[in-house]
Amino acid sequence: MKFRLIPLLLLGSSAFALVLQEISFDEKVKRAEVVLIGVVEQAQPHARDFKQEFAQVRVESVLKGKAPDIIQLETYGSVAEESVVVTAGHRYIFLLKSFHGVYVSVNGRFGVIPVDAKSVPP
Repeated sequence: MKFRLIPLLLLGSSAFALVLQEISFDEKVKRAEVVLIGVVEQAQPHARDFKQEFAQVRVESVLKGKAPDIIQLETYGSVAEESVVVTAGHRYIFLLKSFHGVYVSVNGRFGVIPVDAKSVPP
């Protein structure tokens, strides 16, 4: 009976390792290839993966690295219920890495920081 619990305990401890932990802002900046401020023009969830979201971002200013005027962003929420990381019309600081022509946020949803809660005019 005791031996049957060991796989469950091991499996349970593995699940905790998958939880995304926020790293320090300094570490996020170090890991980022590009740091920019931008406004989300469009955002939509991926049809097959509810935790994944695609967005088009209009770049306002680049603080680190180089980026085109418009970038394609791919973000991941922690769980399906928290899939929305960005909202169209809002401004964010993005800490990003480039991956096959698409940008991904450093440290998952923690690499996207809202600048204001108000909509930004187009």
